[in-house]
Amino acid sequence: MTTINELNPEQMGTLIEQFSQIEVDRLDFEDLLEEHKEMLISHYAKKSPDQLKELIEADDKDLLVELIDNVTNPTVLDPNNTGGKY
Repeated sequence: MTTINELNPEQMGTLIEQFSQIEVDRLDFEDLLEEHKEMLISHYAKKSPDQLKELIEADDKDLLVELIDNVTNPTVLDPNNTGGKY
């Protein structure tokens, strides 16, 4: 019987592809979304600030300003959903 260490690069690629498909088939939609989000976070974390700025602004010119505002200004939570009246 062939062992995993004896596979050539093409066979290893096919094995990885097949195993990945099995893993995807086991996930529900929420799991897929979470996995994809984690992949994107890892991907964007490797970008320089200028590269990230370019990517964000290519999507929406105003989005970068909004995101910077979100991370630099504290959000006041309103647990009673009263619009901050109480």
